[in-house]
Amino acid sequence: MKAVKPSYVVLLVLLSCFSFCSPLISRYNEYAYQQTTALKVDVLKAMDLGVDSFSLHKDALSELQTKIDKAYEYEVHRPNNKITLEMWNTMKDPGKHLLGGYFKYWQDHAVLSKPFIEEAKVQVGAAFDKIAELESGKIKN
Repeated sequence: MKAVKPSYVVLLVLLSCFSFCSPLISRYNEYAYQQTTALKVDVLKAMDLGVDSFSLHKDALSELQTKIDKAYEYEVHRPNNKITLEMWNTMKDPGKHLLGGYFKYWQDHAVLSKPFIEEAKVQVGAAFDKIAELESGKIKN
């Protein structure tokens, strides 16, 4: 009987592991990517309204929050999507310095200065870009 070379055994074990192990990150999803990029545009436009009183735009901001919640809920139910969810959680958290924190600060202070808004838009826009870049870098079907 001929002996099997160790390199073939290692290769066979590795291939078996890859076929039985679940992926570490979800696959690319066009809908998730489109939602993220569309929300970025809507959010940055809404942030410009910070020069006005929060109460003037409460209904529009509520509608925007519903869109964000829908996109987030979609992400929650995708398998192997922990990294994206962590990014969304940071984005939405009112205690952080991204979108959730911006809206909370605006609500607490009623009106925001233009320089504050512009700097916040840079940070929030970059965070949306990171979520979109993660999605676009995933394995495509």
